[in-house]
Amino acid sequence: PHLSTSVSLLVQASDACPERLLGNERRRTCPKPCTQDKDCGNKRQCLCDGQCGLSCVAPGRTCPWPLPSGNSFVASLLSPTPSFSALLEVRCDTGYMLPNGLDAAIRRCQGDRQWSGDDPNCTGGYKNREERQNVLDAI
Repeated sequence: PHLSTSVSLLVQASDACPERLLGNERRRTCPKPCTQDKDCGNKRQCLCDGQCGLSCVAPGRTCPWPLPSGNSFVASLLSPTPSFSALLEVRCDTGYMLPNGLDAAIRRCQGDRQWSGDDPNCTGGYKNREERQNVLDAI
């Protein structure tokens, strides 16, 4: 019974990883595809890499951190380090929105050492944090 539980968990984990979506990598190069660790070199593992699917990834790779600061957003690392598969949250300042109309987004560190999704571009609201603070101070 214990072995079958482990096997079913492995199957579920691999089922959760999408097939490589050719042409949909969005300006990124996918690492070598794989089905198991032995398909990769000795320093790489066969891991789920988002839209790239199962890929040979060096798990210790890190993404740029901290992000360059913007006038209208704050980025918070949601994982202990900015390494492969780490998550970060980008939250727009009050009154600002991302192009999709939301005020926050979660990005994931990918095998190509880049954060998933688009760079934060929060628009609207006040011209800068100082103007916003001046308005808040006046209230």
